[in-house]
Amino acid sequence: MYKCKGADAKGLWEGDRRYNEFFKLYEKLEARWPGVPLPMLPPKKSIGNKDIKFINERRFYLERFLKKMSTYDFILNSQEFTIFSRPSGDIEKMLGAIPKSSSSDIVEKYKDILKIEVHMYDPIAKDKLDNQCKEFQHFAK
Repeated sequence: MYKCKGADAKGLWEGDRRYNEFFKLYEKLEARWPGVPLPMLPPKKSIGNKDIKFINERRFYLERFLKKMSTYDFILNSQEFTIFSRPSGDIEKMLGAIPKSSSSDIVEKYKDILKIEVHMYDPIAKDKLDNQCKEFQHFAK
């Protein structure tokens, strides 16, 4: 168990969390917030995971994970992170019960967070930007 504490829009929170709960949070955030550069978690380890050196190193990386996550207000106040920070039951089960987001849900979520109002954009500029994005996608592949 790792002692965690932090703050979000609802105020301060704290509690003990298991590595598997961090891992499940990471998986759920990765699936429901595609494109957000999530900090990496330390890898799973089944043998030697009781070693003090290993525990302290893992603690360091889990703290780093939470600190880097704190730079994203929209993640800290998301349903996924709220379940992790303020659980009302089994964190892993509750995170697992969150349904997968559809593409349109993800787009709408990002429009809301980034405050994108489609009607405010010039269609010609939008087409140019779309082409630039497609070129970048092709380059990235």
